[in-house]
Amino acid sequence: MSLLRPSPASAVKKLTREQEVLRQFMMDFQSRLWFTYRKDLARIEPSFYTCDSGWGCMMRTGQSLLAQAFVQVLLGREWRAHYHRRSSSRRRYIEILDWFVDDPEHPYSIHRIAKAGLALDKRIGEWFGPSTVAHAFQ
Repeated sequence: MSLLRPSPASAVKKLTREQEVLRQFMMDFQSRLWFTYRKDLARIEPSFYTCDSGWGCMMRTGQSLLAQAFVQVLLGREWRAHYHRRSSSRRRYIEILDWFVDDPEHPYSIHRIAKAGLALDKRIGEWFGPSTVAHAFQ
């Protein structure tokens, strides 16, 4: 058994209280969505940027928060990546992930966020603050 890659509780030998707490924490932590800088993106038009390093951190934080909110609302707070193998919840999870793919056609891509920033007087490649990212999602 590995506490870093938890097994279903029924398949695990008796754990100490501390091990069980750690197992539950790891399942929760590993089920969180995290978006970070990328390079070699499709060009973020109308700019020539193909990377969001150095300016996209708050956009990525916003993506992470919004994606996690979608998971909690649509799949439930107790949803875990390792245990929910039902095809319907798996399909929904993949659908949520698809909304954030870094491609101009996807609704919450870095491309769409950066482009929405143009209407908020932010240039592509310019750092967005938290409220600008929130407004870009609207």
